[in-house]
Amino acid sequence: VTGADGRVTNSNPTLMRLFNLEHPPTGFPGETLRFPEFNDALGRAARGERLPPLTLALPGPPEKFVEVRMRPLGDEYNHQGVVAVFHDLTNRQRLYTLRREIVARMSHELRLPLDTLSETIAALEKKAVQDPELAPVVEMLRRHRGKIDEMSHDLLELARLESLKKSSLKKEPLMIEDLFKAAIAELPAPDESETGRLRLDIAPEAAELNGDRAILESAVRNLVD
Repeated sequence: VTGADGRVTNSNPTLMRLFNLEHPPTGFPGETLRFPEFNDALGRAARGERLPPLTLALPGPPEKFVEVRMRPLGDEYNHQGVVAVFHDLTNRQRLYTLRREIVARMSHELRLPLDTLSETIAALEKKAVQDPELAPVVEMLRRHRGKIDEMSHDLLELARLESLKKSSLKKEPLMIEDLFKAAIAELPAPDESETGRLRLDIAPEAAELNGDRAILESAVRNLVD
């Protein structure tokens, strides 16, 4: 906790263990926690801003990941300091990293059986011309190949999205109606057995937003699908 002058007024032993501190922090937080992004966010919070959680990477060994949530104390007319709460996310971050690696590996491992299945289908299609009884088998294999291919595509897309850096995302003005129309247009046509209709109804006040077109279209397409 910091006071109105920006100096630390209170901290707990857990903070000391998390950052391997020998003594409780005193003075300004930047004198003890030398993370520019944290101190910048702390200064903004002290001016009354409400900020999203901030993740810090603590050098190791072992490397740690800490999430910080900050809230200003007082009100907009009387800033009295900041309370910052730290959460150790190291284990969760390791699981995320492991999951990304597994997803990326699975998506590539699926390519070989997919290629083999495609070759088998192509060979059977030629034989099915003389042997009509093979036609149902070919159709069944084609359906299964489509499902595996779709799963492989989804895994690759997941791996790509999870590897994106926030700084690489574009910020451009987008018309919401155009965004949804483009996303829906890429959806596969429904089977004849499927019923129901898809209607796009955009509220008048939902005109424009800033964001990355490709990422947002992918999100809308996945949700609608």
